[in-house]
Amino acid sequence: MKEYRTTATVDLFSGMVGLSEKQVACRSGKLKKVKGGYEILDHVQFKAGEVISFNPDKATLAKVELIGGKEEPEPEEKPVEKIPAKKAPAQKKADK
Repeated sequence: MKEYRTTATVDLFSGMVGLSEKQVACRSGKLKKVKGGYEILDHVQFKAGEVISFNPDKATLAKVELIGGKEEPEPEEKPVEKIPAKKAPAQKKADK
């Protein structure tokens, strides 16, 4: 998990997060302590400016900024080489 600062309201419904004790206290009934952080049991919301550790999906990435580093670029897709299809042998027309 990487540490992010929210730039807009972020809603999470599942997954793992790393939070401060103060953040956990506000959401105690919706989180379960597990090794390495907290498991989200029910909808939790974070306001802009909060710091959380988690693995955001692509939609959520637009609402957070990575703290202490740059976002890793997505690997470039290699172009697919086009291979021409083999043509079926031509059929002879029957004499009429």
